[in-house]
Amino acid sequence: MKDHSLQLLKQQAFSAAQAALARKPKENNVVFFKIPKEALANGYRPCNISHSMEQHGAAPDWVQGLLKEVEDKPNISLICID
Repeated sequence: MKDHSLQLLKQQAFSAAQAALARKPKENNVVFFKIPKEALANGYRPCNISHSMEQHGAAPDWVQGLLKEVEDKPNISLICID
């Protein structure tokens, strides 16, 4: 597969090229774009499984809540049930 940042199956959904797909699609069933904005402009939508429009490396909401709590109360002790 080509080294582009997005791969689009001809199903009107796109995902990051490095996203783990169940099966590798045939090359003739894939459309490549360099940025998500191009894919959106061409009528494609983000993949609901790979969440390709989310910022890579961003913590999930539940983790962000814990991080904020630790920042607000640096002396707090957290245990597994928290």
